[in-house]
Amino acid sequence: MEPGAVAQAILLAATTRPRMRYLVGRDAKALLALKRLLPETLFERVRRRVFQPNPPADQEPHGRPQEMATSD
Repeated sequence: MEPGAVAQAILLAATTRPRMRYLVGRDAKALLALKRLLPETLFERVRRRVFQPNPPADQEPHGRPQEMATSD
């Protein structure tokens, strides 16, 4: 997300009557549209996939640590 877009949202919130939520970026706007169109369970699957945290580099995608090769 671009810092300028976040700064604009903060400025808008500070200078107008604040709202509960502000959409910032294309991802947020696309997710809002999907939330309106998809059933809740399907939307939650999409949301989890989009906002899934990246696993650390030393772990496999399923969360198990990789075995490190040791040289004796």
